[in-house]
Amino acid sequence: MANRRIEVLDLGELVRMLRAGVSNREIARLLGHHRDTVAEYRGWAEARGLLEGEQPGEGELRRLVAATLPAKAPPQQVSSLAAYVEEVKEYRARGMEMAAIRA
Repeated sequence: MANRRIEVLDLGELVRMLRAGVSNREIARLLGHHRDTVAEYRGWAEARGLLEGEQPGEGELRRLVAATLPAKAPPQQVSSLAAYVEEVKEYRARGMEMAAIRA
């Protein structure tokens, strides 16, 4: 489920729409999420029995999200210069300009 998570309020609406038989494409259009994301959450909701019985409340959805959808760390970008940090610091300490180091 990528890095963007559907908020609990949107998730409640998504579950309501799924229960009403609305298509993934239509849900994606209405809520502003990708079709594949809606499909993944449909599978998540089906596996937890959220599409039958009573509509779960916001508190129940929060509990389920916290218990079953692990928090994902945002992607980290690593500089291509990370391996040269000490060397660049040494050059800067000697008074070399960044343009000269880059060259």
